[in-house]
Amino acid sequence: MSSTQIPKPLQNRPFTYEEALKYGLTLQKLRSLVQAGEIHHFGRNIYLEAGLDYSEENQFKIGTSLVGKQSAICLMSALSYYECTDIIPKQTWLMVSANKITRYKSIKLLRVANPCWGVGIIQCNGYSITSLERTIVDAITYKTKIGPPIATQALRNCLESKKVKLKDLAEIATQLGVYRRIKKTLEVFV
Repeated sequence: MSSTQIPKPLQNRPFTYEEALKYGLTLQKLRSLVQAGEIHHFGRNIYLEAGLDYSEENQFKIGTSLVGKQSAICLMSALSYYECTDIIPKQTWLMVSANKITRYKSIKLLRVANPCWGVGIIQCNGYSITSLERTIVDAITYKTKIGPPIATQALRNCLESKKVKLKDLAEIATQLGVYRRIKKTLEVFV
């Protein structure tokens, strides 16, 4: 079966087993496609056409599919996406609620008691990602997770390239309730 025989809605993107069933692919067909090298199987019921670019965006979609919709790309993955750091993350970083767990080694979870899903989260096609301002605020807030030098350098890079303004960072931090925690770091750059 070639990619032209894969149902059109499933082409050029990651898809789940349930979606494959919905569009007429059986488990046996999926297994034969994987065995023939036509598609790749990622973890739990996630598939991607062979030959497609395993891009950052497809990694985000796969990570979101594995963890669930109530998640957002954050910290190192978002810093890399916004080109705030030269470090390429080895895992897809996802912000989730505190009770969420995963067994996938390709995913790094940031468990947050109060994720504030309505503040600084951008909905994209198949995944959510923290806005640039929220990414920087989260990097400073959770600097022990990614390393203080990475958080500080990301802030410096964004301010020097004028991607963000301190006023916008302070506003997002206030909405998230973390302004007092990051105030001193922001004041260094005034």
